[in-house]
Amino acid sequence: MHGRTPTDLREPWHGALLSSPVLASVSPWAARLARFARFPSVGELDATLHDRLSIEPGVALEPQVKTRRRRGPVDRDALYEVRIDVHRRVPTRERSWHDLTNALVWAAFPRSKRALTARQLAILDAVLPRDAERLPSARTREQDALAMLDEGGIVVLVTGEHVEHAKHAHERGDEDALRRLRDAGHAAVLVFGHAMMEHALEGSLDVRGYGVVLATGALPDGLEGRVALADRTLADWIVCTDELLRPSPWRGLSLRGVVA
Repeated sequence: MHGRTPTDLREPWHGALLSSPVLASVSPWAARLARFARFPSVGELDATLHDRLSIEPGVALEPQVKTRRRRGPVDRDALYEVRIDVHRRVPTRERSWHDLTNALVWAAFPRSKRALTARQLAILDAVLPRDAERLPSARTREQDALAMLDEGGIVVLVTGEHVEHAKHAHERGDEDALRRLRDAGHAAVLVFGHAMMEHALEGSLDVRGYGVVLATGALPDGLEGRVALADRTLADWIVCTDELLRPSPWRGLSLRGVVA
């Protein structure tokens, strides 16, 4: 985390992982880490989450290696999106809360993470010539939107008869209305963005994320069923939506307003 080490968190080291409502969407898989007496290595994380990471097309966590900038064409194989989408490896830093929460999101939302990375790589292929000697100096609006979703996504699943009300509330920034739908059992709010989870681990809930309101049928009763439904629904949305192409492609939602 920003300026913190794992030992700065409450004891045991994983206590905050299991107690924060912001991390509820990944809690079934975070609970597996309780067996470690200290912060797990990348290899231990990969082994612990293997069954989820191996959902086809599978990925594995790999220790992130710093590479020196070399002359000549950009080394495409070293690019983050290529490592994941082509080589099926997720670069992960040792003892990094940011990367640990990212690994947990991969375990909880494997289809959505794959869809997001595939769309990121498709954009990169379109803007980066094969013989390019440097990366583009600026990201496209679509890349910005995908990055915001990846880091700060908050998914609001809403049952069909209430979805228009939820979308209007989202557009107006009416978080009270969304919270009432959640409390009445008409909506489920699940955090997707791993940076939002990192903020929560730091104790900060006054941050805003990328809110996505998605229609669904009846909500499953159990958490894992809701996460699985959110994963399938969000993955389909990422593949098909043109919202990510618009100049203002998102409406912010706050952790304190709709999650905590």
